[in-house]
Amino acid sequence: MASTTPIPPSTTAPPSSTTAPAAPLFDTSPLSHDLDLSHMNVIIAGGTSGIGLEVAKVLCAKNAHYFILGSDVTKGRQALDEVEAAVIPYHSTGALVDFFECNLSSPYSIKTFVKAWRSLGYPVHCYIAMAGTFMEKGIVGEIVGGERREEGEERGEDSTATATPTTPTSSSELPVFELSHATNYLGHFQLVHHLLADLKAASPSRIIWMTSQYEFLARPDFNDLGGEEQQKQGKAGGLQQYARANLYALLSAREMNKRLKGTGIDVFTVQPGLGNTPLYDESNAWKPLAWLNTMVARLLGQSPRRAATSTLYAAADTGLEGRGGLHIGPPYIGPLFSNALNTAHWVPNNYWAHKESAWARCYDGTVRLLESRLGEELPNKLPSVIGGDVTAGGAVEKKEGKGRRVRVEHLHED
Repeated sequence: MASTTPIPPSTTAPPSSTTAPAAPLFDTSPLSHDLDLSHMNVIIAGGTSGIGLEVAKVLCAKNAHYFILGSDVTKGRQALDEVEAAVIPYHSTGALVDFFECNLSSPYSIKTFVKAWRSLGYPVHCYIAMAGTFMEKGIVGEIVGGERREEGEERGEDSTATATPTTPTSSSELPVFELSHATNYLGHFQLVHHLLADLKAASPSRIIWMTSQYEFLARPDFNDLGGEEQQKQGKAGGLQQYARANLYALLSAREMNKRLKGTGIDVFTVQPGLGNTPLYDESNAWKPLAWLNTMVARLLGQSPRRAATSTLYAAADTGLEGRGGLHIGPPYIGPLFSNALNTAHWVPNNYWAHKESAWARCYDGTVRLLESRLGEELPNKLPSVIGGDVTAGGAVEKKEGKGRRVRVEHLHED
């Protein structure tokens, strides 16, 4: 049974004796100087470090209410402190930043978070799907005592892939997806569907899917969207699995944008370019491609702040309203060019990303996969579109969405 313990809300309002400077000293590019996001509630999965943390600093500097999801409470508290330290000296804001404990590799953790969030009764204006792993050590192995464990080792609490209990009972038969697929794709897919009604009610709203340049390496296997067969073959945690998970995110995001036309929700995909970020900290150094990628990123990668540019632009630039479906980020030319043009509109390089039939096949296949493995219907699943018309479904009553100061709770599993 889930219990809740509050983390006191963290606001970025400075002491009364502090006078904010006339000109901002904190870099909020690419967003305009006078942009006010006090109306905006943002949920980001994967914001305790790296790009997500930099996004938090900028959006809070613009008065947004920002809610970070992560699997490590200690890192969550550190993220709150870092955002405050970055923003308070330069801005007199009404922003709010707070943290929820939620592990995207655990379907039960996702549902528990949604239940706690819904109890607050607040709107959602933007969901950013950023949490992910890169060629991480081991695989998501057997279920022991209701928790996932690495094959051959137990993960420490500091790992972003550490799973909270996926179900209240350990005897249930649980899905065992390949780690990259579970964290980079399936967890986001499940969570965003739980939030779709909230996003519609607070429209105009946005969904931002983080992808990777490596999507161009992947060839989809629509019969193994969870990576289960690859895991059985001992291929888990490789570059191909990472690339496939990001390609599936790209395909499903494009299909979701197509099916959400007219609802007030825009879906964007972004890729940050080559970045020197904590994503590589947990990668498996025994895999040659893992340490090679890490070395290149450390030497040539842009800073997390610059790598956050494409996400910031997609999440908050007012000129993008009604333009869902864009793929935003630097060109796929090579690492030396990956640090420029971060807000450019490009097309993905992968052949399958341009086939609408592949979008639909990926989206519908993922719905079936999750429903079959979880033993329940996925909420708010989107009906198919034929000739631009939705084949089934109804209107969602719209309510006013106003960002408010709230007390956010993190979750513990008993």
